[in-house]
Amino acid sequence: MEPVKILFTGTVSSGKSTLINALAGHRVCEAQNEICTAGISRVYNEVLDGCRRQADQRLRLKMRSFEKDLICFVDTPGVDSSRHAEHGEITRGALRTENAPIVVYVLNADGQLGVDATASHLKYVKEHLRGRSIIFALNKIDKYNPAVDSVERSISSLSRELEDLGFRDPVICPLSAITGLWCKLAATHRRMTSYETRRLEDMRDLFENEIILKDAYEPYFPYKPRKNAKHKNLLYQCGLTGLELFIKKTISDLGRSTV
Repeated sequence: MEPVKILFTGTVSSGKSTLINALAGHRVCEAQNEICTAGISRVYNEVLDGCRRQADQRLRLKMRSFEKDLICFVDTPGVDSSRHAEHGEITRGALRTENAPIVVYVLNADGQLGVDATASHLKYVKEHLRGRSIIFALNKIDKYNPAVDSVERSISSLSRELEDLGFRDPVICPLSAITGLWCKLAATHRRMTSYETRRLEDMRDLFENEIILKDAYEPYFPYKPRKNAKHKNLLYQCGLTGLELFIKKTISDLGRSTV
């Protein structure tokens, strides 16, 4: 059976590669940095002896969150790089030829949808990917100031703007990819810097007490925090589990789950 391709796209600095790292539970793009920045890279959830990059720009590893689904993450360059104009064409070519039934469009919660590069690429996606399942990941939600920013208002505003561009009933997942990555690294006792360890505790406090994403996911995937499950709780609270469940549901709807 061929793996289900899930293609990630977005502008520079939206956090696509960090999100793939978080979903995979590995520092994937750190292991193959030159590929992530210069072209298309593919990450498969197969079990090998550690993380192994093959000559054809494929990385195969075990993804705990998707252990029952045969999938391939397709990472693409940001479409608005001022130093590498060719990256936009590489990404548009991948959108046309990769035949990925699921697309995760990563948006920067710190930025604006109305920026020309973002709006232009969204229009391209809408025009050329008819019939694909598109999930919008509103990343870097940890940059919000809880005193003035509202996740609910942001989702509502983004939904209206996407609908104006022709996306009907868009699926929007607010999240912090970097929090999810650090949380998975800590849960599996992988190498972390002292800075990352400190920041992870800051993020735990932020998502437990100030930025609440529960309302965005509760109608679809109810979850009750559990005692002695601090990492699992934080993965839900930072939005990563919600995105994973939307991806798994979409795979199931396609009839491609290996369960």
